[in-house]
Amino acid sequence: MIKPAPHLLDVASALLPGTPLDNAVVAPDGTIHEVLLIPGVAAVRVSRRPLDATSLPRRTEVLRRLAGADLPFQVLVPLTEVITFGERAAVAVSWVDGTGLPEGAGTPEQVAEVLETVRSVPLTDSLMEVLDNRAEGSSWSAIIAEE
Repeated sequence: MIKPAPHLLDVASALLPGTPLDNAVVAPDGTIHEVLLIPGVAAVRVSRRPLDATSLPRRTEVLRRLAGADLPFQVLVPLTEVITFGERAAVAVSWVDGTGLPEGAGTPEQVAEVLETVRSVPLTDSLMEVLDNRAEGSSWSAIIAEE
């Protein structure tokens, strides 16, 4: 595992005061976020670029809405509000126990079942507003709703 840089520990301490960080490690595969894993407690997502920072509140709200959708599997739940510092932003989300599966694991039927479950979440006006609230123009949800 990757040892956390001091700035990640500082962000985690600000988001989750008093939380022991002795076992915290960096997820090796974060692409748009640096992710500090605090096993059994939380994952702290820290944006890498300004565009990622501006979209983090919207992405966090989508997670909050999905968590309330009563899905038959665990969904990351935001534990904190998004904080910004300079051109970056961060949020702590719930810990989901388990292990990652290797690439290619799972049958097409299993993947289809998960996708169908996510597709069944009603695209209410309030959810659409969160999904489409971006400067880039219409998103996939607007395009799908029009079809």
